Order: sequence, then structure tokens, then C-alpha cells
Amino acid sequence: MNMKILLAHPGKLKTVPMGQFVGDALRELGHEVVDFDFSSQWHDKLLEHLTGRAPHQCANQRLIQVADAIHPDLMLAIFGFDLTPESLEYLKSRSIVRACWWLNDPFQFDRSLTKANHYDFLFSNALTQV
Repeated sequence: MNMKILLAHPGKLKTVPMGQFVGDALRELGHEVVDFDFSSQWHDKLLEHLTGRAPHQCANQRLIQVADAIHPDLMLAIFGFDLTPESLEYLKSRSIVRACWWLNDPFQFDRSLTKANHYDFLFSNALTQV
């Protein structure tokens, strides 16, 4: 079964270009992948000055707009710490499966647990047991 996947990742992490690698692998498997860079963009910073909203809040609004436009089956976040619980719950209300691959474990395992209950699936490279 081929899926439409919204791949949310921090595009500015040039040392860990996992968004590109994961997107390429999913496409090779036959899935339709829409890349979403949730790093703060110049227009997010402009909106911050105009509205007082933090840049990550603007990025979350962009994520919701993209999800509404493309109707994905799955939203896969790579290191999804900047995605807000409100955005994740909105995706849930739209019947979009939410998954996250938390790349920085085991160093930030406790930090990832604060977001775990907002995802349907949380993947880790840590050996830590919950």
C-alpha cells in the first residue's frame, strides 16, 4: 500500500541530513512524500515581529496548512520537538497518523518522552527502556 506522507524535519541541521535520506528511501519504496522544513524561515521571523508569535508557532501553522492542503495518511517527524501538542492533536483530529523518529536519543530520551503521548508512534535509537 502506497501512502501519502508528510515528512516534517528540521532542514537546517546540515550535520544530520536525515530528512533527505528518509524522504529518498520512502520515495524509492513507492510512497508520495511531501517534505516540510519546520525550521524557522525568514517569513516566520517576520510574522514573529508583526504578531508576537514565536517562530516555532508560525512553523506549526504552516504544517497545519500543508496537511490540510495535501491530506496525508501519515505525518512523520524527524526530531519533532518543535511541533506543538496542539498541532499534533489537530493532525489527529484529521485522522492523520503521527509518528516521530527522535534522533538524539539516548542523550535526550527524557525530553522525547514529554512529546511521546502526542504521537501514535515514537521511534528511538536509544536502548533505554520505559
